[in-house]
Amino acid sequence: AGRVHNALYYVPMLNLNKFIKPEFAIFRVAELFKEPIQREFATSFFNGYGTELNIFAPGQPSWVPEQYKYLGKTSRILRENTSNFTDGVYTPLIPTIADSIWVNQWELGEKKIYTIYSILPQGFSGNLFQVTPAAGTHFVDLWRHKLLEPEVEKGKSWIAAETNAFHKKYLGTNNEGEVDCIAQLPISIIANINGDKLSLSALNGSQIKVWAGAPAYDKKALILNPGNHTIQLSEKFDRYEGDFVIQLFDKDILIDETIVSINAGVARRISNVVKTPA
Repeated sequence: AGRVHNALYYVPMLNLNKFIKPEFAIFRVAELFKEPIQREFATSFFNGYGTELNIFAPGQPSWVPEQYKYLGKTSRILRENTSNFTDGVYTPLIPTIADSIWVNQWELGEKKIYTIYSILPQGFSGNLFQVTPAAGTHFVDLWRHKLLEPEVEKGKSWIAAETNAFHKKYLGTNNEGEVDCIAQLPISIIANINGDKLSLSALNGSQIKVWAGAPAYDKKALILNPGNHTIQLSEKFDRYEGDFVIQLFDKDILIDETIVSINAGVARRISNVVKTPA
């Protein structure tokens, strides 16, 4: 495995070793010591490689738990799409229509992953790069867990990205930057909500995960075998209202993701009809 050593304080945004040999394992050393280091996690994610945490220094900075959660989000996407990051065709810095925000493309078969890195302190929201829609595929924001629809303009299809804002005082430091991640995935899940019932169908892969809200390492998903299912949401997720993220995996690799929602306060029947004796 290769390392990007933290002696290189302000590491270049693009890792040329990853470009030359994408299948080679690389880790960026991130030191939990002097300052918040979100940029370390963001650039590692953007380049499709891992993070090696240096925790030898004494003490536990107050900012660590929050940035661990950020690392958890980036690491989860890297792990669940590792085939694209190590076995696919890597195209760095594809054309965008905004400055100070960059996009890498990782393609493997019908599945494409786009990692996005921004140094816009005000954040970004809007069309960013051109895509090629294909029959039987759709676009999902894996960072925010939203379904995306390309916007067609003058015969070209554009996809929108969104990044959070951050304080401009962090520009030029190891705490600058925000990310997004968009995937083009083959449609393998059919799902809809009717009242309190979630109906879903996914016939390939090895397991289905249903999440109340965004997937995270501090939460548990409802695990199902591939097939046709009808779930009473109030029975499995109590009174939760909001987005339900449904993911299909082949072992540990993400095949498809879709999102359905229950709006807050919407009336839904949660009782079951039982026929009484005549």
